[in-house]
Amino acid sequence: MINKNMKLLTSLLISQITGKLICQSSSGNGTPNPVARPILKDSCCPDDSNGIPFSSVHQDCCCGELYDIDEQVCCKPNGCDGTQSLKIKGSACEPDQCQDVSTVTTIGQSLNCTLDNKPTSTCELKCEENYVLVDERNGENLSTTVATCNNNNQWEVYIPQNLCCVQECPPLPPGVKIDYMVVLDKSSSIGDANFEVVKNFMKLLVDLMPLAADGNAARMSMITFNSVVENIFSFEDSIAKNKDDLKAEVDNIVYNGRGTHIYKGLEDVLFNQMPENNAFNRGDVPDILLVITDGRSRGADLVQQRATELKDRGVEIYAIGVATSWDEDVRGMASEPKDDHLTMVQVFEDLEEVAKSYIRNLCPEYACP
Repeated sequence: MINKNMKLLTSLLISQITGKLICQSSSGNGTPNPVARPILKDSCCPDDSNGIPFSSVHQDCCCGELYDIDEQVCCKPNGCDGTQSLKIKGSACEPDQCQDVSTVTTIGQSLNCTLDNKPTSTCELKCEENYVLVDERNGENLSTTVATCNNNNQWEVYIPQNLCCVQECPPLPPGVKIDYMVVLDKSSSIGDANFEVVKNFMKLLVDLMPLAADGNAARMSMITFNSVVENIFSFEDSIAKNKDDLKAEVDNIVYNGRGTHIYKGLEDVLFNQMPENNAFNRGDVPDILLVITDGRSRGADLVQQRATELKDRGVEIYAIGVATSWDEDVRGMASEPKDDHLTMVQVFEDLEEVAKSYIRNLCPEYACP
């Protein structure tokens, strides 16, 4: 047996010198029979564990290259031209292809790969809807290509720790600590149809806040005003109730429009919701107040006085005037700089985008976890 192997190895060495190789096939009794095939230039085929070229299902080989007898197709494995390879000993030629690479992704991100997933195919990091791409590499290696199909049909995945997809803000992410107060006009000038739009807007605000029972989250209160003030839900409610319950409170509001008394809404915040009068308003957490009105307030001097007192206590006031030409009251309430804290819109349907733009000011800086 040793002599036979030595003879075969000697033939292999001679063939490399002479440019010919005597390949073997099976005669049925296990005795190798020489089969002559032409030598192909730059032949390339993996050897088996004995250092002998693999044979195909027809036990046919030639000069280190494999053939499908029916098609006379040479099997070009990886390392030669990288387009075809022998997947299993004894199989016909098969195209190279890396397997699905989606398993390396996490929530919010996916990979956008070039067609066919053949060697040298690449994948770029892609963020799903409502996620943004964050790149903290300071101008170095800013390519978003994070995977390559290598010559062994394996994906090489390299997603840098400082390249990631982060959930878009708003909604505010967990851990944002603010005490957020909303004061909404419910006067007669709004009308039934517009007030339904306002209620939907109020429920959106609830969804945008990371409300939770622990101390490391946002808290929220909401009141409406006309000639009287109505408390929809309090800071305590935003801790004790889930968001569906809070939105149910909004749905239960009965619209009964009366006069515009903005100062009464501001007084409720000043006297009932500030930390010295409300144990659920945290003294070490920023107070944010959003005021929305559609008309000129009665008691305009009191509006400015109460707004000034609130700002003196550290409350940051955002103001939205809707479909009104009386912007003096609204402008006077808003914190400085006015361009960041004051918006006048023409229709109630625009409230959503304005509120989101305000809340974006509260978003933390995007960073990879």
